[in-house]
Amino acid sequence: MASRREELANLKLDELADILANTTPGSDNHGPPMAEFIRRQTEAQLSAAAAQREAAEAGKETAAYTQQSARYILWSVFAIAASGILTAIFSAIGLCLQR
Repeated sequence: MASRREELANLKLDELADILANTTPGSDNHGPPMAEFIRRQTEAQLSAAAAQREAAEAGKETAAYTQQSARYILWSVFAIAASGILTAIFSAIGLCLQR
């Protein structure tokens, strides 16, 4: 036979709320359903905290990849600028040699 805690653990949240609504705070009948409600609330908070930690870790990884991508783009800009400068120099040399 299941204990009172196990019986309450198997109830839906609405059913547990109905039991709590029909008990007097401080009575012997109020303690177990309230304990189950607090246990569920704690589980939900722990789950939410774990999800926040995962989101924070994902944010850190995204920031690292973004920083790396920005570096690559910066080096690409330097390469394009160097290419433009070299093209201008060789064009000027070519014009000077044509004269």
